[in-house]
Amino acid sequence: MGTGIASARILMTEPAATWLQGLRTGVSKLSEAEAGRGALWLPVGFGAGIALYFLLPREPSDVLTSGVVLAALVGYWSMRARNLGGVAAIVLALALGFGAAQLRTTLVAAPVLVEQIGPGEIRGRIADVDARPDGVRVVLDRVRIDGLDGNKVPAKVRIVHRRGGIEAKPGDWVRVRAILMPPPPPSAPGAFDFQRQAFFERLGAVGFSVGPLRQEKALDGSAESPWPSISAVRHEAFQRISAALPGAAGTIAAALITGEVGAIPADVLAAMRDSGLARH
Repeated sequence: MGTGIASARILMTEPAATWLQGLRTGVSKLSEAEAGRGALWLPVGFGAGIALYFLLPREPSDVLTSGVVLAALVGYWSMRARNLGGVAAIVLALALGFGAAQLRTTLVAAPVLVEQIGPGEIRGRIADVDARPDGVRVVLDRVRIDGLDGNKVPAKVRIVHRRGGIEAKPGDWVRVRAILMPPPPPSAPGAFDFQRQAFFERLGAVGFSVGPLRQEKALDGSAESPWPSISAVRHEAFQRISAALPGAAGTIAAALITGEVGAIPADVLAAMRDSGLARH
C-alpha cells in the first residue's frame, strides 16, 4: 500500500515538475533575448502594480502590502545573481508600484461629505478660480463650515458662484452661503469616475452659492507668501488676455495659454468639440 501511494505521488508531481522546468526555460530564453534592456521593463512592472491596486474590490491591509514588498525585496536580493534576477526585479517593481499607490491613497485621505448640507456659511481661502460664462467656479481650502465638526470638514470644497460680491482671486480669504453635496459617482458603469479624481485632489464636497462672495480675514492668522501661486499666475494671465481680446476670441486664446476653458461660450465649445479641436 505504501509503495502504491508513493508511486501515485511521483506521478502527480511529474506534470508540475515538467511545467516548472518549462517555465524556467522560457524565462531564461526571455532574459537572454532582453539582455541589456531589462531596465525598460521596470516602469512597466511599476505601472502594473499601480493598476493592480486600483483593480482590487477593497482596500488591502497595510501590513499585508508591507509584507509583500519586503518579500519581493528579499527575493530580488537572493536571486539577483541568477538567471531569474531580471524577473525578480520586475516583481519587485510591481510590488513597489502597488505599495506606492496605497501609500499615496493613505497620504491624501481627507474627510468627504456623506450627505447634502446647507445652505450654510462657508469660509476658506481661494486656492483656484475657473472662469465661467455666467460666473466663476472656486476651490476653497482651509475650510470652515458652520455647524460641522472640524474632523468632518473637507480639506477642499468646490463652489460654483454666480456674479455678486467681490472679484474672486486665488489667495483671498472669503465667506459665502452655499449648498454642498458629496462628489457625484460615475454617471454610468465604466464612465469617468469623478469621485476618484476628487478623492486624490482632496476635494470632499461640491456645490453652489446662494449668496454673494464676501471678503474674510485669514482664519488661521498666517501671513501670505510674498510669492504668487501657480493658480494666481494663471488667473492673472487669463484676466489680462481676456481684457486685451474681448469676446470668444479672448477666452479661447486665454484657454490655450492657461488651460481655463470654463469661460468659453457653450456654443463655441460645442463647435470645437464637434470639430475635434477640444480636449474634452
